Amino acid sequence: HAMQIAERLYTSGYISYPRTETTQYAENADLKSVLRELTHCSDSDWQTHIKSLLSEGQYTTPKRGKDVGDHPPITPVKAASSAAVGGGDYWRIYDYVCRHFI
Repeated sequence: HAMQIAERLYTSGYISYPRTETTQYAENADLKSVLRELTHCSDSDWQTHIKSLLSEGQYTTPKRGKDVGDHPPITPVKAASSAAVGGGDYWRIYDYVCRHFI
């Protein structure tokens, strides 16, 4: 059930491709822009945390992960509200992806 939801979030443009085992971001990935995008999520409680990461210089490059060569790690792509993604389990999965990314 969770993978079906993740695939719908992917096809709707909210997260990157969900079928991956890769946990390492490319060196040229613009992760700060993803964080800036997530500050526009109206139903989340992480905007304040993200803003402090970006404005107070607390942002650090993610630790090296594992690159299995298929797709980049699952990453939020655009800001959303609970209603926009479909609420319920759709919001829970989207929220989880965002929290894990942050």
